[in-house]
Amino acid sequence: MALAEAPRREQDATAGARTVCLLQGPSSYFFDLLGDALISEGASAFRVCFCAGDRLFWRRKPHVWFRGGLSAWPAALRALIEERGVTDLVMLGDSRARHRAALAVAKAAGVLGHVVEHGYFRPDWLTHEIGGMGPRSSVRREFREGRLPEAAPGSPPDAARIYRSSFAAYAAMDVAYNLSNVFTRPVLAPRYEGHSTVWPLVEYAGWLRKLAVAPARARRAKAALARAAESERPMFLWALQLEADYQIRRDGVGAPQRALIAPILTSFAAHAPTDALLLVKAHPLDNLWTPWARDLRRAAARNGIEDRVWFLDGGDLDGIIERVDGVVCVNSTVGLRAIGFGKPTLPLGDALYGEPGLAHLGGMQGLDAFWRDPQPPEPHAVGRFLQALMARTQFRGAFDGEGAEPGAETLARRMLAKRP
Repeated sequence: MALAEAPRREQDATAGARTVCLLQGPSSYFFDLLGDALISEGASAFRVCFCAGDRLFWRRKPHVWFRGGLSAWPAALRALIEERGVTDLVMLGDSRARHRAALAVAKAAGVLGHVVEHGYFRPDWLTHEIGGMGPRSSVRREFREGRLPEAAPGSPPDAARIYRSSFAAYAAMDVAYNLSNVFTRPVLAPRYEGHSTVWPLVEYAGWLRKLAVAPARARRAKAALARAAESERPMFLWALQLEADYQIRRDGVGAPQRALIAPILTSFAAHAPTDALLLVKAHPLDNLWTPWARDLRRAAARNGIEDRVWFLDGGDLDGIIERVDGVVCVNSTVGLRAIGFGKPTLPLGDALYGEPGLAHLGGMQGLDAFWRDPQPPEPHAVGRFLQALMARTQFRGAFDGEGAEPGAETLARRMLAKRP
């Protein structure tokens, strides 16, 4: 058995209570606070620790260690569910290999598989879905099947921040999580394979580099946005995502976004109005190791559109969306905000909102037509979709800062309101 048990406490044996098993969560104390909230609501809660980082952010509550390889995980989880009487699993995202396997085991065992993630609408929103999220959301499935109730034309949810947070504190927790894994893995978790595609020290070096040039980046973004605001030319937005994000890795186009620069710019040059501009916006958490500006500049020059492709590393997203005539992304949540504003939106990959009436469909093959005749979303379809998505999957909170505790408490109540 690959599961090694830590000492149990009396709380484990609470009669008649829901028994919640927590898997991997964010690199913060959010899952620890969630465990406390679940216990205060009368449930039992324990965690499976796969690495030192998981244990570091789980204080004074029952836990077990899983030190086996991925192939041994489903059988070990099935045994744990049976032994402990687990009624609920909760995990961050549905795409890590361990979590994909866990959701399959949970479904077969009649256990609720709770998936939590950053909100579909950010900041200060969190997502809670059962069984899967994004393209696998039950809201998307019911929209496709015509089972969502009628609603008034929709609009994007409130994007105002309501909780304070500290980037320095968030960064410190992320460093602690990752470095604890780097230095203890040979002893504590020799078979553990992290989900990140970039070695942590390389990631942090990129962030230090980005912070060093932050003032210059802010000035360039401000100047570009001022030019865009004054221009009356047709304008499109390409919203970049994080290459390490599972949205890209699992549900993308099978290639990194960098490989999309050439075909997207070639299509834009050949088929967009000759006076149209393409704004390419970096993800706020991109550390810019990928030389987006240079690669875009070179591809634009090859297509003779150097003055029509502008790279933005910053700026107010809603303001940009309101200004443009259409939005392109792989499957970013930016697309949700865009359809909420009534903007034509083309997802190149498999997106939560990739349905008729919501998005301009066609993927990469639909680019040429999109520049010429972008199809806007249908207002009542957007209303049905956004209203259901907000009511059923979104709640206020954050994984760190002031929003962590209220978010964990709300999630605990939401979880326990669902019946296995």
